[in-house]
Amino acid sequence: METLQPLLSASVGLYLAAKQAHWVVLGPHFQSLHTLFGELADAAEDAADTLAERIAQMHGTPVQSYADFQIRQRDGLGLVRELLVFVQRVSAGNLAAIKALGSDQVTANIVINIEEALEKLRWKLDSHLR
Repeated sequence: METLQPLLSASVGLYLAAKQAHWVVLGPHFQSLHTLFGELADAAEDAADTLAERIAQMHGTPVQSYADFQIRQRDGLGLVRELLVFVQRVSAGNLAAIKALGSDQVTANIVINIEEALEKLRWKLDSHLR
C-alpha cells in the first residue's frame, strides 16, 4: 500500500493539472488540445480511482493528497510542454512501483495498465511538439 499512495497522489495532481489546462487552453490548436487535455484528465481520474480502490482492497486507507503540478501557461503548445513534464514524472513513479511490487502480480498489473494508458497519452502530447 505504501507503494501505491505516491502514485495515487501523482494521479490526482495530474488530473488537476490536465483539467486546468483543458479549461484555459488558447491558440490555433484549441479544439484538438482541449480534447486531448480532457482525455488526459479522464485517464488520470480513472487511475486515481483504480489506485484508491486497490489500496482499500488491501485493507488500507487511501490518503487524500495530490502532487503539486502547477500550470503556468495558457498557450496550447506551452501547456503541452508542461503536461509532458508532469506525465513523465508520473510515469517514472509508475515504473519504479512496478519494479518494487515484485511478487504482487495483481497490483503490478494494475499499475502496468495505468502506465500503458499514460504512455499512449504521452505519445499524443509529444506528437504536438514535432
